[in-house]
Amino acid sequence: MLVNARRGYISSEYGLGYQVPLGLVFVGGPLTDAGFEVKLIDADALKLSEDELTSAAQDFAPDLIGISHTGSTAAHTHVIDTIYALKKALPESKLVYGGVYPSFAFRAIMEDVPAIDYVVRGEGENITLQLAAALRDGGAFEDIDGLVWRHREGGGFKVNQAAKPLCDLDRYRPGWELVDWDLYKLLGQRAAGVQFGRGCPNTCNFCGQWVFWKKYRRRSPKNFVDQIEHLANEYGIEHFWPADEHFAADREALTEVLEEMISRGIRVSMSINASVDTILRDEDILHLYKKAGVDFAALGVESDNDEVVDSFGKSSYAMATRAMELLRKHGILSCANVIFGLEDETFKTIWRRFLRLRRMDPDFINATYLTPHFWTPLGSKVPLDKVIEPDTSRWGYRNQVVATPNLTPGQLFFGVKATEFFLHIRPSRIWRAIFPHDRVVGRMGMNALYRALIVWMIEVVHDRPKNVVRAGEFAAHEKSVRILFPRATRKERR
Repeated sequence: MLVNARRGYISSEYGLGYQVPLGLVFVGGPLTDAGFEVKLIDADALKLSEDELTSAAQDFAPDLIGISHTGSTAAHTHVIDTIYALKKALPESKLVYGGVYPSFAFRAIMEDVPAIDYVVRGEGENITLQLAAALRDGGAFEDIDGLVWRHREGGGFKVNQAAKPLCDLDRYRPGWELVDWDLYKLLGQRAAGVQFGRGCPNTCNFCGQWVFWKKYRRRSPKNFVDQIEHLANEYGIEHFWPADEHFAADREALTEVLEEMISRGIRVSMSINASVDTILRDEDILHLYKKAGVDFAALGVESDNDEVVDSFGKSSYAMATRAMELLRKHGILSCANVIFGLEDETFKTIWRRFLRLRRMDPDFINATYLTPHFWTPLGSKVPLDKVIEPDTSRWGYRNQVVATPNLTPGQLFFGVKATEFFLHIRPSRIWRAIFPHDRVVGRMGMNALYRALIVWMIEVVHDRPKNVVRAGEFAAHEKSVRILFPRATRKERR
């Protein structure tokens, strides 16, 4: 049984909608094809209580429970609560935990949570398949690369060598038939998450995705388009959002995908994550983006300060402004992802960013905070005495984590929320929403704007700074430090 633990994101509940637990779908396909009986339960989308989840688990009576989440560090404590509830209800079932956070914090997890029998480090398809086969056939665990496993006697555990990245992604079929598709909608449309490539050619020091995936790889264009066509025809999927960190990384392969979708006449809508430089690179084929169904593009702008973005190899403000202009020209909605905390924030930097983003004129702003996950290059260098948020569930990019010397948490929160609000209601944005050039994109943009404002209002109440600690006091929160900086705690013990 594959379980997506309940987390309860504001954006899922009131914003874009719940997303398919793609990692579990990727694991479920190979298990099904190998002859295992597999059930997928999305406790988050179903809003299941622990009692409801354990009851469903007892009805299925699985030999192996694979549990993951859609929230990395912020979801970890919720996952552990779910794990203890499942272990209590099904003591004979083996529990395996996978995802980004456990892939890096596996030692602390195995030491702290005796209910967990195994941890999968990295991509789960092959590792979980080998684990299930070993449990069924009485095989050994020593040779399963990427597996952390507990001894049969005592609480000790062994860490096998890391698994190599999967090269032939076409070989592993996603288990789409395991999904309850009625649960997943994006802006009112029946929606699916898919994945073309894994990894990212960029190595931004604040991002952990390229660290997790190791290197960039992708499916063949035909395999990817086959999946989209299958999902559209078999399950009535209208909107796709590739989970790729950088969907347009490989121009040649991307062009094949776009042309294949056009030639097959697949009429769907698509939202993608891309970079500023690839939009500029692809100026001559943006018409193919649009014709293939790309209606929305989120770009990693990160900052309006050229010195800041140059430090990790991102594009300049002028380039980002040009990219937004090109997307508008081709009728594609744009979103600028911006991170607060990459520089020492003041009211002056916030005001400057607001004015420059207004001139950049994206359709949407995704304002996030610097979040120092310990496995990222930047996160590993953040001193504990700079951390002010001990609540691990608030390490989800929507709350301030690192102290700013010139602004209190309340002042920075006010600046971020004011920036979001006034950028979303600026006249040019409202005008485009009321009088769109593309009727379909216009409806999509108006729907998204309405939901963005709803989420904004809820976050103003729910995500305002509370229970933060003063800089230097975080280290006293032993449990939080253990979860968020397991390497630091081991070093301190030594």
